[in-house]
Amino acid sequence: MRTLTKFTSAVFIALASFSYTANATLILEWNSNSSSSNAPATGASAKATLNFFDDMGLVRIDMVIRNTTGEIASFGAGATTSKLTGIAFDLIEPNSGLNQANFTGGTFLTTMIIAADAQPFGTLDFAAADNSNYNGGNANGALPEAMEDSVSVKVGFNGLTALQVEAAFKAGFMDNSLNYVARFQQVNAGAGSDKLNGGDCCGNGGGNGGGPPTEVPEPSMLFLLGGALLALSLRQKRLNNN
Repeated sequence: MRTLTKFTSAVFIALASFSYTANATLILEWNSNSSSSNAPATGASAKATLNFFDDMGLVRIDMVIRNTTGEIASFGAGATTSKLTGIAFDLIEPNSGLNQANFTGGTFLTTMIIAADAQPFGTLDFAAADNSNYNGGNANGALPEAMEDSVSVKVGFNGLTALQVEAAFKAGFMDNSLNYVARFQQVNAGAGSDKLNGGDCCGNGGGNGGGPPTEVPEPSMLFLLGGALLALSLRQKRLNNN
């Protein structure tokens, strides 16, 4: 019995050790709290979820970008439809490796722009857009309201880990040292196009950052752990019956 108990404990510890640290995540929202290039704002809105991963010495940022126009509380001119032509944001420094080879575009946001001109909000380091002109171009192929797209980029940050990079981005977005801008065209209200700078960050009450990532057991490990404990339980039952 004692041997079996020790074995059970060893199996549990071994399997639990395969847990992983949850990837670091930031959520950016462009909404009524954003600064608009128009007065009033058109009411177009968007959301981007940024997930940070360590990737062969670089940090991979996977982005899920959603055009939330018409999905959130109405503001400004009250837009209900729009085309999101892109999002742009500054990068923490130092950084390296920002090039087309390290970018994977989506279905709508197919193009990476380095040094994106996002006037009147300046030039931002990175943009994912529907074309190479962040300030213009035909928006027919841009991201419609109530739809989302996924893009990814890999960047080097002088040896920082994904968790460190996420923390630095969070600090920059929250203290406004890093800008983040969304651009809309074909908006059915107000001026018909809009840029929004800032808004809400970073996925926990509009800028009220949360604690460190938690250790989350990987699903496959949970399956193995459950299977091992079930087998041990059946073995113990057979021993008790003998």
